[in-house]
Amino acid sequence: MADRLDGCDADAMAHEDPPPPRDPLRQEYPAIPAKPPPFDLDALGRIAKPEPRRVRRRRGKGGLHQRGAAVPRVTTARSSVVLLALIPDPEQCAALRAALEAGGAPYAMPPRVVLRNGLSMQDEVSWRDAVAKVTRAWRPFTVRLRPPEVVDERMLCLNPVGDAIGDLQHALGQSLISAGFAPRVGDVASARLLLAGTFTGLPRSQLHELGNSVRDRVAFPMEFRAGTLYAVAEAAADDDLPIDAFPLGA
Repeated sequence: MADRLDGCDADAMAHEDPPPPRDPLRQEYPAIPAKPPPFDLDALGRIAKPEPRRVRRRRGKGGLHQRGAAVPRVTTARSSVVLLALIPDPEQCAALRAALEAGGAPYAMPPRVVLRNGLSMQDEVSWRDAVAKVTRAWRPFTVRLRPPEVVDERMLCLNPVGDAIGDLQHALGQSLISAGFAPRVGDVASARLLLAGTFTGLPRSQLHELGNSVRDRVAFPMEFRAGTLYAVAEAAADDDLPIDAFPLGA
């Protein structure tokens, strides 16, 4: 009899509804303990700025002894840009301008062999001594220019023959760097006499025709005596006077 009752109770319990699920939003959870900060905030105020470290080179290697000396000292704004150049004789400049005009060039660059660009007119007192230091020790020499060539499909130039101009350009660059005038991008390029380019309004196809026109009207190789290095404004025209002149060997 007892076994039958136990069987009935088991069947009744099997047919009862299961308890409803707990709502996770209403269920009470234990409090989350507070996390410590990832680092000591008070320690930030105790961090001291490290002392500047001097960079010294080994003796005999040349160069600067201190890191601060490598930073250019002159910080004047470059409002008026000056370039250093060698200029052919007036008769040769006139012949080049006439040949370019006959070839249909809408605008011609002033004939000059540029050695350095990017100097500031307001800093002339600072960089003049560095330039004069080189020109006083440099003897006059003869510059020979090749026939016109199209460079990079965008510039019509007369390239010099030999290494004399390149050596002078290198000496000027080293002297200016030692004076605090480190070159920027575009301040130093291969020394050449720029006649015209796509930036003067000429298409690329016309540069070759203009070069042929110059070859027909000007005798090459063109030679002139370089006895003076001129400092001229970058935007100067043909009839503008140079800003300064540095005789070679004087």
